[in-house]
Amino acid sequence: MPIRTLALEPLESRHLLYGGIVPLDTGTANDHHIAETPHQPAAVVANAVATDDAYENNDSFSLAANLGTLSEVKSTNSLVMNDTADWFKFKMNAAGASSDYVRIQFTHTRGDLDLELYNASGRLLSRSQGITNSEQVSLKYLAAGTYYIRVFGYRGAHNPSYSLTIDPAAPAVVAPAPPPTSASTPAPSAGAFDIQLNFQGLTTTEQAIFNQAAARWEQIIVGDLPNATYNGRVVDDLLIDASATTIDGVGGTLGQAGPDRFRIGTLFPYHGSMQFDTADLASMQRDGSLLSVIEHEIGHILGIGTLWDDRGLLTGAGTSNPRFTGARATAEYNTIFGVHETGVPVENTGGSGTRDAHWRESVLSSELMTGWAGPGTALPLSRITVASLADIGYLVDMSKADAYSRPGSSSALQSTNSTSSSLSGVVAFESAIQRERRATDHIMTLWG
Repeated sequence: MPIRTLALEPLESRHLLYGGIVPLDTGTANDHHIAETPHQPAAVVANAVATDDAYENNDSFSLAANLGTLSEVKSTNSLVMNDTADWFKFKMNAAGASSDYVRIQFTHTRGDLDLELYNASGRLLSRSQGITNSEQVSLKYLAAGTYYIRVFGYRGAHNPSYSLTIDPAAPAVVAPAPPPTSASTPAPSAGAFDIQLNFQGLTTTEQAIFNQAAARWEQIIVGDLPNATYNGRVVDDLLIDASATTIDGVGGTLGQAGPDRFRIGTLFPYHGSMQFDTADLASMQRDGSLLSVIEHEIGHILGIGTLWDDRGLLTGAGTSNPRFTGARATAEYNTIFGVHETGVPVENTGGSGTRDAHWRESVLSSELMTGWAGPGTALPLSRITVASLADIGYLVDMSKADAYSRPGSSSALQSTNSTSSSLSGVVAFESAIQRERRATDHIMTLWG
């Protein structure tokens, strides 16, 4: 019997996944053998650029173009991305405020560019990697000193023209107070983790399901993070724009999601977006899969599978036996499975967004953060997943984990080096994460 694949395109991957009909024996439904097609958005394709700009050669940290000491806004236009990266450095003589930033502007369809900010020691402080015509990082909380900017094309994309604007800290100006919280946004709760949702185009019932998914993660994560500011709005602790929109009709691209703003230093995300095709929302709600899909997506926005490498908690990536090596998650895994392993088995099959970004399906089976969901719709959020968030750096409440025990199927009792296989009657997830594994989303496979 054929299966119908519904692709969930991540905002950060910029890669449209296949949404056609494939036979059941094509391998795991979350394998990029299904997803890889000739369809490439223009932003990913490197454009031919004849002439580079006057700041070359500034292709590395050590060769960064020096923009000097800045005390007022500086804009540089007619820059060209015609190589692997453009580096710039600048100095500011005061601490950054919420209104201070670094921004690049460009035409996305001519070449997708991303932006990173580093300190003088070469440590990555912040990153912006959306899919619009601009990228921006904040200078808030940064001390006076020298900072480095890296502009680069996503997957090697070139762009014939972009501008760079730096609004640095001004010594004579007192940093403005954060804008007051509006009446529609509750004041931040001390000592609690909050997920704020902005809705657009969703019914009251659908909004309730999104709120239910967010509330589940708020039970798990209990420690507050430093507030951040997104487009002038104070964020405590994660802001997600959730919307229904027309994408490509029934049975095509189901939705798209991903984080796009990260806190300086810790890289904890503070903003992400989730969009679902209006043509598919009702069917997901009817079959009971919508809640699990949203919970799974929020898990990735929080950092499951997306912050592992940055935290040094992923070993063996790209091999037959990748492992998540966080001490707390490993201890929970060993207790539940009665083993003495050095890490939790991570998915070792599929494309770049499936492998190395989920728990291994052949071992953990129906756990919420494996690459497959099911059988059934009640997918347990286990102590392993909760503990992995603690390993990433969140303060969590282990008692809020769902009941979960070692699966009794023969596949779960095999060696943890075994690979995942298609399971009858289940929903499959695939995340198409870009190289830095910053954002994820998934293919869902439903019986047609």
